[in-house]
Amino acid sequence: MKPLNEINRIYRNIVLVFSILALFIFLVAFSVYYVSDAINKGRACGCVVPIPVIIVLLSSLGFFVGGLVYYILATRFTKEKADYSKRVAATLNFLPPDERDLVRQLIKHNGTLNQASLAKEMGWSRVKTHRVLNRLINKGIVEKSSVGNTNKVQLNRELVEIF
Repeated sequence: MKPLNEINRIYRNIVLVFSILALFIFLVAFSVYYVSDAINKGRACGCVVPIPVIIVLLSSLGFFVGGLVYYILATRFTKEKADYSKRVAATLNFLPPDERDLVRQLIKHNGTLNQASLAKEMGWSRVKTHRVLNRLINKGIVEKSSVGNTNKVQLNRELVEIF
């Protein structure tokens, strides 16, 4: 469960994003009303603020608002991704080094790789790869299935969702 100050920070960011979007929508609506009123009264070319200037201002404001919202949301997602990576590393630390390296290699390949490729990428002999795989199979972390002359190695379905 997230701490209370973390939840409050998330709520503040959400309120800030919606406030910025509401302000942008208000300014666009007001500008559209201003321009349409000027056109209806026949003073479209002689208005106080020329219409091309309003268009440039609105498009600039749109880029600013989009960039600001992206920055706020990207910061949050970047932090969540870093937290996720830390949790994965902490989870894998419970495994012995060889098993941890093998699981990381499978994660790198979206949870599936054939046994021969796995041995080659790990720089291990076929025997060592077989032994480490059997330990992981016994722990329920990895599943192995025969496909032709090779074995398909994949992370447990539940673990694929986590990693």
